[in-house]
Amino acid sequence: MTTRSRPRWLSTVLYWYLAASFFIGFVTKFWPGPTFFGPAYAEKFADWGWPPWMRFVVGIIMIGVALANWPPDWRDLLHPLDERSARVEPGPSVR
Repeated sequence: MTTRSRPRWLSTVLYWYLAASFFIGFVTKFWPGPTFFGPAYAEKFADWGWPPWMRFVVGIIMIGVALANWPPDWRDLLHPLDERSARVEPGPSVR
């Protein structure tokens, strides 16, 4: 029996938050026009002194980091309930 230092639902929420933030960041890097965060990233990268095509490199790096952060047991993302809190329906007794 292993003890967890944090609730399982908290890990699930954290994984989904990270996935959503990486996905939004990835999509906005490839978005051609203004985003809901402000001007287009091509303009932002030019303002920062980088070539506008560098946003594609950063977007690909973000995909790699997101995949590297994927949990080893992806089923943790789909089943946030702890075994103790899962409902077990009583079935017919077998003798």
